[in-house]
Amino acid sequence: RVLFRSLGNIYLLYYEKPEIACEYYQKAYELDPNYSFALYNLGNISALNEDYESALKFYEKACEIERNPLFLNEYALMNYKLGNIDGAISILNSVLAMDAFNEWTNIYLGIIFTEAKSDYKTALQYFEAAKEINPDNPKTYYNLAKSYFFNSDKNNAIISIDSALKFEPDSDKFKALKNRIEEMDSNYNGQ
Repeated sequence: RVLFRSLGNIYLLYYEKPEIACEYYQKAYELDPNYSFALYNLGNISALNEDYESALKFYEKACEIERNPLFLNEYALMNYKLGNIDGAISILNSVLAMDAFNEWTNIYLGIIFTEAKSDYKTALQYFEAAKEINPDNPKTYYNLAKSYFFNSDKNNAIISIDSALKFEPDSDKFKALKNRIEEMDSNYNGQ
């Protein structure tokens, strides 16, 4: 089973052939139906192919076998993508109960509170927690900048997007947000 999973990883990560990787993960799962990492990887390929329903099922099975924060984060993300916002929040909160210092759990909660709940102050708390855990993740700074922007706090939005751009100066997405922030009316700078 480990050999098939390893072959799947090679085809997915090095050769970028998810269809072949899927065959190997499926063989690993057939050899051991309790092999949670095979299910997790099948979920990853389904998510990569934007088949969120299948991804959700694979992640759910993986979580039933093993309550691994990695699996739970992706299971929550699929719930979110499929519109189960409160379910996603509940799953992510269960991960934080197991591991309060899980960077991606904090990021996912911040994204949900920004995009689905429009609760930017709560989102900021999660992104700040993620930044404390890993101050070298440009996506955290980008998301912080978005939340500050939606909170009409231009100064902190600029500081955050500039931090993101230090890590990825060529990111078109980061540059576009910086332009939006700079165009923000100076009367609404959050001060």
